[in-house]
Amino acid sequence: MTANLIAGTATDWLWQTTGDGQFSSSSSPTATYVLGPEDISNGAVSLSLAVDAFCDEISHTIKVTSSSATEVFYSICEGEEIVFDNVSLEAGDSQTFLYEASNGCDSLVYVIVEQLPSSRDTLVLEDCSGRGVVFDEVLIPAGQTSLFSYTAAAGCDSLVLVKVDDTSVQRSSFAPNVFSPNRDGMNDCFRLLWDKDQVIVDYELSIYNRWGAPVFTTSDPLACWDGSFKGQLAEVGVYVWFAHIRTEFCAEKQLLKGDVLLLR
Repeated sequence: MTANLIAGTATDWLWQTTGDGQFSSSSSPTATYVLGPEDISNGAVSLSLAVDAFCDEISHTIKVTSSSATEVFYSICEGEEIVFDNVSLEAGDSQTFLYEASNGCDSLVYVIVEQLPSSRDTLVLEDCSGRGVVFDEVLIPAGQTSLFSYTAAAGCDSLVLVKVDDTSVQRSSFAPNVFSPNRDGMNDCFRLLWDKDQVIVDYELSIYNRWGAPVFTTSDPLACWDGSFKGQLAEVGVYVWFAHIRTEFCAEKQLLKGDVLLLR
């Protein structure tokens, strides 16, 4: 902060001050006075000029007015923007604006735009029934995901991605649609297969011929039908099967059904 001084017409000049600032030159008709910290703190400083062999002296008190600087904070959500003095600012931006104050000094405004916290979470649910899961009154089918948007406490979006894992036995099981019980060591027996992670706790398999008569039933998950009925070879043809299964992951018993072709 400086003051520019002009002495006018004279033959000798001596600039003096009671403050802690400095003159650019103490013995020239023009000088610049750089205000010191005490000058600024006191709000005023006395400057004097002795001229013409120091016979005359002029003193003047200068009022010290400092420029101002103001910080302005805005808080907005991600993706939003504010407009300050026709300038668009997004979350994370900052910019300095320069104005002239009423006292003629500079007035600086530092605009800082902060981002409010938002959240993104993933929720994994399991569905063992194959019917899907209801989340916030929305049915999400097994094996699919859905995105939910809420307003957080700060006013920003809170996103929740809900994923439904299909843990049903239908997804993890496999049933052959043809087998040939001819004792060649290949595909001689019919039974259901499933992932090794599935733990079967209750099981009932029933197989029926085309007339609806049961030809095979078992409660052993590892047992298989060898294509015989009452000690005789069953007829070649299509057989219908039903399996009621309860797993360790699902307390509800699930029904699987299908048909299999017996060949010789």
